[in-house]
Amino acid sequence: MATYALKPWLVQFGAALEVQSFVSPFDDGSSYEEEIPAAQGKRCLGWHGEWLLMRDDATAGCFLLHLASHRTVHLPPLPDPPGPGESSALALASETAPPDCTVVLSVHESRWLLHCRPGDTEWGRLSEFEGDDGIDFLDGAAIAHGTRVYVTTMGGVVAVLDATPSSPVPRVESNGATTLPPTCPTHMRTTSHLLLESQGDIFCVRLYLQPHGRQRRVVDVDIHVKRRAEDTWESVDTIGGRAVFIGGHNSSLVSDAARAKLQPNCIHVLGMPLDGGIPLYTIVLDDMSIRCKLVQGSFDAGGDEAYWAVPSICFEQEEPSKDSTSCEVSGAKLGEKQGGQNASSTFLWPSLPRDLLELIVQEVTFMDSLRLPAVCKGWSGLTRSTSTPIHHAKSPLLLTTRSRTQCRFATFNPMTGKMYDLGIYISSGDPEPQVLRCSKRGWVLVTEGDGCVSVMNPLKGLIVYLPPMDNDFFSGITFVSEPGSPDFMVVCVSDWRGLGTTTVRTWRNDDEDWTVTEFEYDVPFNFPPASHNPVLFEGEFYCLGTDGGLGVFNPNKMTWRVLAKPEPLYDENTMEQNEQRYLVVWKGQLIAIFTVPHGEPMRMFRLDRSQMAWSELEDLSDAVLFFDSRDALARPAIRDDLGNRIYVQSFAETNDGASNAVFYSVKKRQYCPAFYGNIEPVNAIWFEPNLQDL
Repeated sequence: MATYALKPWLVQFGAALEVQSFVSPFDDGSSYEEEIPAAQGKRCLGWHGEWLLMRDDATAGCFLLHLASHRTVHLPPLPDPPGPGESSALALASETAPPDCTVVLSVHESRWLLHCRPGDTEWGRLSEFEGDDGIDFLDGAAIAHGTRVYVTTMGGVVAVLDATPSSPVPRVESNGATTLPPTCPTHMRTTSHLLLESQGDIFCVRLYLQPHGRQRRVVDVDIHVKRRAEDTWESVDTIGGRAVFIGGHNSSLVSDAARAKLQPNCIHVLGMPLDGGIPLYTIVLDDMSIRCKLVQGSFDAGGDEAYWAVPSICFEQEEPSKDSTSCEVSGAKLGEKQGGQNASSTFLWPSLPRDLLELIVQEVTFMDSLRLPAVCKGWSGLTRSTSTPIHHAKSPLLLTTRSRTQCRFATFNPMTGKMYDLGIYISSGDPEPQVLRCSKRGWVLVTEGDGCVSVMNPLKGLIVYLPPMDNDFFSGITFVSEPGSPDFMVVCVSDWRGLGTTTVRTWRNDDEDWTVTEFEYDVPFNFPPASHNPVLFEGEFYCLGTDGGLGVFNPNKMTWRVLAKPEPLYDENTMEQNEQRYLVVWKGQLIAIFTVPHGEPMRMFRLDRSQMAWSELEDLSDAVLFFDSRDALARPAIRDDLGNRIYVQSFAETNDGASNAVFYSVKKRQYCPAFYGNIEPVNAIWFEPNLQDL
């Protein structure tokens, strides 16, 4: 297996597979197939480094398999394994290296932690996990650090096990002394967290997922670290030079990604096998973006999870060279003496050629361009006469943040393919992530932390704080007008998954607190959490249900109603096929758009108000739509060839380093460029700057 030993691979096991297909997703997509006799007809229950836990479902026989050498280590039969589709994680606790180890298996939603050692006659069960409401369930995440094993529960606690080989059975060293870091309150999607160990520190990586049947699309991530000998978690934006590989509830961490010829500061997450390949989500923490590609290979669609095969060479640390030296480049400040001469700043700045200055201004950030007169008074006219890319924007811009906890703004222009760093930081000082929710008239509504809501103007550098909300879990939020205007209002809608109760929170100018109103309704309605924001239409706020139903909030009468018509577009068996849903107003009509996963064609409907029924729409004509993860805008096409397009919040990089906006062609019913292989900023909304703010 000389080929295997060079790089990380994807591999799938299962009773239906006679050979294993190893595919490398990081270079040219190289692949090879290999027969592993011990794995034929067996199911993989988890992986730890190069070791896999295999089971023969026909005989209940169980063993460890080493991928590189094909070595097997006999284990006792496992009579009650996790079923197909159930997530489980493997941890091998050892003072030296496996197979001299304690095998620990944590199964999602199980009350028993399974454990054994090679040579045992049966698996042991450990069940001492308690939460606030009594017995707690495991959530299927586990890691080993030396002879200790860390497992987590559905109640959000971390249990530490002592698995010293001299001890006959593992024992719970601490249970609930450490809890998991809090879930980001602005997300109500499915979450999945994993623990990883690196140089004595414990990392908690939590993925925020948007479910679709067996598939779960990665939409966000947060990372916390518990330093060695500390009991508190610290939120971080980076994992440094490391790389993380996640498949199901199993994970692996490479401490020196660059030495393994991998991109550092990245998290690689496997989806479930599809026809044609396996989705691979790469979260690049340097710019908080997600790349999704379809790794093609001989995989069994609908079969078991795929796993990472990370060779041991990727984990080896390179010792620093004794002859290595550090080199610092120090730039002398203008006005300081250099080589016995004094360079006068008064002489240097005004003497720069005008054409050179104009080139410099084009490259500096928006905020730096405003600061130029502070450097030299003679540059004030230059600032007014030279415009930034913001001035030339003829369509909405994709506004993004460059990190999870700091709102450093950048924009992407879909018409020019240019990314522009505004150089603006706006922060409330809260260490929790800032989530961009929606934008109007140059203002952006932001939520962060524990109920904190604010409205920012990035171009003016202004922030207006609203009173904290008493509840962070909501389905959608939007606002009307701009702060200071008489009609300024913020509306937040929460629907508890079709349980017959909707809560609407409103805030108007000079209100001391949010007005909270609960409404009960009889007509079935399910407003999908955080799928889209309410849409203002003829003085009322409309919300699109999961099945295509409509809920309406009247801010003047403070009433909520669920419309008996239009009738739902989807029933319980089909509505989960739709991944995201949007409402948008165009030329006085209400339009609903349903997206489906993996680049399949969208479906659009127009509300025929004379019949109060949805009619399918196949042409947007001269309209161009802009979608982000929570909102949608409809605008007239600035050119004839731009109509019938729906721009999404992603872009594709070309071979020459340029970027192309990704859009859905309504006429062709396909994405351009292709759906996979694009870059999607994690925190992004469509933003229309108010040129009066420039």
